[in-house]
Amino acid sequence: MDNQFEVIIFLAYLGFLLVIGFAFSKWSKGTRDYFISGSKATWWLVGMSVFMSGISAYTFTGNAGIAYEAGWTIMVQYIGGIFAYVLNAIFLAHLFRQTRCVTFPEIARNRFGKPTEMLYSLISVVNFPLYSGIMIWAVSSFVSVITGWPLEWLIVSLGAVVLIYSTTGGRWAVLSTDFIQGILMMGLSILITVLCLRELGGFAGMFAMIEAKGLSEQFAVVNPPELRVDGVYGPLWIAMNTLVVIAVQCSFQVATRYFSVKTGWDARKAALLGGAMFAMGTIVWFIPPVAAHLLYSDQVMAMTQISSPREASFAVVSMNLLPTGMIGMMIVAMMAASMSTLDTGLNNTCAIVIRNLVPEWRRWLGQPQPNERHELMLSRTVTIILGMGIITSALYFASVEGRGMFEVAINLLAIVGIPMAIPMIFGIFIRRIPQWGIFTGMGFGLLPSIISMLFPELLNYQTRTMWIFIGSSVGTLISMPFWRLTSVVYREKVKDFFERMHTPIQFEEEIGQSEDVLQLKRIGLFSLCVGGFVLVLLVLPNDAAGRIGIFCIGALISLIGIGMMHAARRARLRALAVFNLQKTSKNNDAT
Repeated sequence: MDNQFEVIIFLAYLGFLLVIGFAFSKWSKGTRDYFISGSKATWWLVGMSVFMSGISAYTFTGNAGIAYEAGWTIMVQYIGGIFAYVLNAIFLAHLFRQTRCVTFPEIARNRFGKPTEMLYSLISVVNFPLYSGIMIWAVSSFVSVITGWPLEWLIVSLGAVVLIYSTTGGRWAVLSTDFIQGILMMGLSILITVLCLRELGGFAGMFAMIEAKGLSEQFAVVNPPELRVDGVYGPLWIAMNTLVVIAVQCSFQVATRYFSVKTGWDARKAALLGGAMFAMGTIVWFIPPVAAHLLYSDQVMAMTQISSPREASFAVVSMNLLPTGMIGMMIVAMMAASMSTLDTGLNNTCAIVIRNLVPEWRRWLGQPQPNERHELMLSRTVTIILGMGIITSALYFASVEGRGMFEVAINLLAIVGIPMAIPMIFGIFIRRIPQWGIFTGMGFGLLPSIISMLFPELLNYQTRTMWIFIGSSVGTLISMPFWRLTSVVYREKVKDFFERMHTPIQFEEEIGQSEDVLQLKRIGLFSLCVGGFVLVLLVLPNDAAGRIGIFCIGALISLIGIGMMHAARRARLRALAVFNLQKTSKNNDAT
C-alpha cells in the first residue's frame, strides 16, 4: 500500500488517542481513579472495554489464517468465548466486583493468603512486558509487510501512543479509547463483510463457491482427526481450545475488567454487552478470510514476507475491496484490537506493582507508605517503566525475527496460564480448599507441560492441554479432605471473603456520587469527532459504493455520539428538575 491518504489517516488517529489521554488526565485524583476509575464507570463503557480487552490483532491475523485454511472451525472457539461471557454475566461478574478489590492478586490474597498474592503478582509483572512485546512486534511486523512502513518506527509509535494516553489518563482514558475503538472496529468489520458478500453473491453464492471449489470437507465445522497432522481442527482440538477460552475468560485474571463499574448488577450488564459484541464479531470476522480463499488465494499465498501467508487473508481482502481512506482505517482498527488489550494490561500490571508489590517491599525495608499524591505520581512512573519495557521487548523480537525468547515466551504462557486459572475458579465456588490447595493445583497442572518438554513426541497440543486441565482440577480438589486441618484463622478469613463477595454494593454509601452524565457527554463528544472525521473522507476519490460505505460508518458513529450527548442533556435536565423540586419543597416547609 503506497497512499499518502492512508498515512495521514493513521497519524491523525494516533494523535486523537493522545488527545483522549490528556482530556481524562484530571479525572484521576487518586490511585483508585487511576486503576479502576474510582468504580464510577457506567456499565456500557466497561462492557465495551471488556469486549475489546478480550480480543487482539490475532483475531485478524492468526485466527483469520485458521478461517482461511479451515473455514468455520474457528467459530466454535469463539462461540466458547460467548458462552464464557454468559457465565460471567450469570455467575461471576457481580462476585468479582463485590470483592471490592483493585487488582486480582488482592482477590488471591483474601482467598488463599499472602504467598499466593506474591506468586501471582510476580508472574504477572514478569509475563506482561514479554507478552505485550510479542503482541506489538507481531502486529507491527504484519502492518509493516502490508504497508511498507519501517518496522521499528511502527513499534515505537504504537508503544509510545499506548504509553502516553495510559499514563496521562489512567483507567478513564483506557475505557474511553476502548469504547471508541470498539465502535470503529465493528463498523469497519461489518463493512468489509458486506463487501465480501456482495462479491460472493450473498451467503448462497458463498456456499455454492465453497462446494464448487471442493472445500466442503476442509471447511467443515469439525474436521475428521485424520484429515490433518496431529488431529488439528478435529474434535479434541476444538474442545480443548474452547475450554482454554472459557477458563481464561472466567479466571481471576479477568476479574479486573469488572472492578471499574459501580455495582455487581452493572458488572453483569457489562458482561452481557461484551458477550453481545463478541457474538456480533464472531459473525463478521471470519467471512472475509473465507472470501479471501475463494477470491484472492493467489494474492494471499504470494505474501511470503510473513512466515504464514494465510494470516494476511483479512488484509488482502481489505486492500482489494475497501474504498480509498478505509484501508488506513482498517489497519488502525486491527491495531486498535491489540492496543485495547495492551492499555488494559498496562494499567492492570501497574496496579499490581503499586498495590501488591510496593507495599510489601516498603514493609520489608521499614519505610512508611506514601500519601495518595505521591502514590499517584509513582503509578505514572511505573506505567512509563513498564511501557518502556514493552517497547524494548518488541524491538528485541524484531531484531532477532522472533527467535529465541519468542518461543520461550509463548510456551511459558501456555504452560502457566491454565494452571493459574483453574484453581482460582474452583476457589470462587468451593470454600473447603486449604491455602496450599492452589499450589497443588498449579503443580499437577504443570506436570503435563514438563513431560511434553522432556518428550516432545509424546503429547500433541490438544492432548497436553487436556491433561493440564485434568491435572489442575485433580490437584486442587484432592486438597479438600485436608480442610479440617486448616487453622481457625484461615477458616475465618475464607468465611469473611465469601460473605464480602456475596454482599451487594451500596454505591452511594461506599463510593459516592455517580458521574454518568459526564461520561455520556464526554464519550459522546469524542464519538461525534470520530464520526465527523470519517465523514470527511467522503471527499476522497471513490466510486458510489465506496462513498456509501464511508457514509454509513461515519453516520453510525456520529449518531451514537449525538445520541449519547442528547441522553446526557436529558439526564442533566431531569437532575435539575429534581433539585428545583427539592428546593421548592424545603422553602415551603420553612414558611
